[in-house]
Amino acid sequence: MSSNSDASLLREGVPSNAPVTPKELYLHIYDKLQKEIASSVKQARDTERNTLLACGAILTYVVGSAPHPAPTALWYLPLLLSTFGALRSGALMISIKPRGIYLRRLEELSLVNQPLEGWEPYFRSHDGRFYRRVVGATTWIFWIAIVVVTAAIPSFAQYWVRCGSP
Repeated sequence: MSSNSDASLLREGVPSNAPVTPKELYLHIYDKLQKEIASSVKQARDTERNTLLACGAILTYVVGSAPHPAPTALWYLPLLLSTFGALRSGALMISIKPRGIYLRRLEELSLVNQPLEGWEPYFRSHDGRFYRRVVGATTWIFWIAIVVVTAAIPSFAQYWVRCGSP
C-alpha cells in the first residue's frame, strides 16, 4: 500500500505506529473497492452519454453545416468514437467483476452466523443475477446499436450523394 493509503488507515487517538487490525484493514479494502466499483460504473455511463452526444454533434454538423461534400473522415469519425467508447465502457464493466467477487467473498466470511447476510450474497441469491444480466445486455445492445448506426450513416450518405440528392 502507498503511504496515502496507509495514512487513511490511521485511527483517531491511536499512535501512528500502532498496528492495524485485520478487521480494520478489511473494512478499508471493502470501502475502497466499493468506491472503485461505483467510479467504474459512473465512468462507463459517462462514456455512453458523451459518446452519444459527440457522435450526434458531429453528424449534425456534417449533415447541416459542413462544406458539401463533407470530407469522408468526418463521416467516419462517429464510428471511430463509438468503437473506442464501446471498448472503454466494456473494459470498465469487465474490471468490476473481480472486485465484486472479492467483496462478496469478504462479506460471506465476515458475516458468518449473522441474522442478515451481506448485500452481495443477498443480491446475488435474489433478483441480482437477472438484474445484472439485463443491465449487461442493455449496455451491449446500446453499444452495438450505436456502432452499427454510425457505420451505416456514412454508407447511406455516400449512396445518397451518388444518386443525386438535392
